[in-house]
Formats: sequence, C-alpha cells, structure tokens
Amino acid sequence: MGTGDRRRTALLPPTYDALEPRRAAALINWHALTEYDTTGHIRGKGKVTCFNTFMAAGLSVISAVINLGLGDEP
Repeated sequence: MGTGDRRRTALLPPTYDALEPRRAAALINWHALTEYDTTGHIRGKGKVTCFNTFMAAGLSVISAVINLGLGDEP
C-alpha cells in the first residue's frame, strides 16, 4: 500500500483472524460493495468510515452482505 518511500505491506490474515466468523465471511463482499481498491471514498465517506460501519453493522446487515450475488434474483 502507499507510494514511493511511504510504501508498506498490509497483512490480511491477522485482520481476517481478528474478525468474528460471520463478519469474516462478509468481508470480501463488503470490499467489493465499497470498491475499496478503486476509489478513495463513497459519496463523501472514506475507507475508515466504511470499515467502521461494517464493524458496527448488525447481524441482519452482515447476513445480507454474505448473501450478495447468491440466488436467482438480486
């Protein structure tokens, strides 16, 4: 991550392992939904705000995120 002299490595396994199992299962879909690696913000909300929202989300939201793209209808 970063550029030039400010480049650093972010290890994903420790982050993934620190999450509860359902949140960990939802993480890849949340990442795709928020376009983390292609945009700096979503409607004025930065990456930290989006991640904090993900961490504060209730189980119904986490379940919905896990199920994104599954089934016959969106």
